[in-house]
Amino acid sequence: MPHLTPSVGISDTGQNSGDIKPDEHRAKPRGDCYEEAFKFLSDVAAEASDKYILVHGNVARLRQDVAFNHAWVEEDDVVHELSANRHLTFLKKDYYDHLGVKNTRRYAYEEALVAAVKSGHYGPWA
Repeated sequence: MPHLTPSVGISDTGQNSGDIKPDEHRAKPRGDCYEEAFKFLSDVAAEASDKYILVHGNVARLRQDVAFNHAWVEEDDVVHELSANRHLTFLKKDYYDHLGVKNTRRYAYEEALVAAVKSGHYGPWA
């Protein structure tokens, strides 16, 4: 399996795959990715709210071999991976291919803000 390396620069046509579906084979999120991705989006949205998209999705692998729900922010063809006190950037195509991303749900800043206020948490939202 190729090693996923932080980088920037190529384009990819991402698809909105619909709602994140609960799956008994997928572990619940254990880290702070939902909170950190939301906070990053909030910080950058003041300058360019239409440029950044919050994404919730299922990843087949990240730091372990168990699939689980995850959150990140996309800026065009770049993924901002924010969790565990780190901020890494990856090419979107590489990120999706390497991590086996599925069942994504995409939120513009205003949509994410409304969902967070209504639910009282950072996600995932139904």
